Amino acid sequence: MTTTESQLYLMNRAANEGITVDELMEMTPTSVSDDPQQAATFWQGRDYSHIAAVATNPDLADDPTNAMPEHMTPNRGRGASMMTTDEQSAAEIDNEIWAAHVDAGTPDTYQYDPDASWFDVYLPYVEPTPIDVFIAPLAI
Repeated sequence: MTTTESQLYLMNRAANEGITVDELMEMTPTSVSDDPQQAATFWQGRDYSHIAAVATNPDLADDPTNAMPEHMTPNRGRGASMMTTDEQSAAEIDNEIWAAHVDAGTPDTYQYDPDASWFDVYLPYVEPTPIDVFIAPLAI
């Protein structure tokens, strides 16, 4: 997708949700929000998930403070139920993992993991030290 196509995708995606592109980008992880192509790839892999279900809170349908990006599996599985704080935290973690894959140019290696933690977000970026390399074989 070209930069222009990416920008058009983001404009259409925001318009479909009743928000501005700026509001869409505010909820996009910073690791990909500065590049339209990466931001578009990020949003192609996410649902626009409402925290308070629109079925029971139609007045919040276009409120960006009532929404966040989320993998489709938990979002669509929840249906018209309210998103819990645990589900919001899980979505934040998963969004950062997905964004890291997009930013690294490896979106094809991403796998949704409902049990991911913040440890999983930062672990790939921790370089082993010489002591880690020495101790790791001893732990086996």
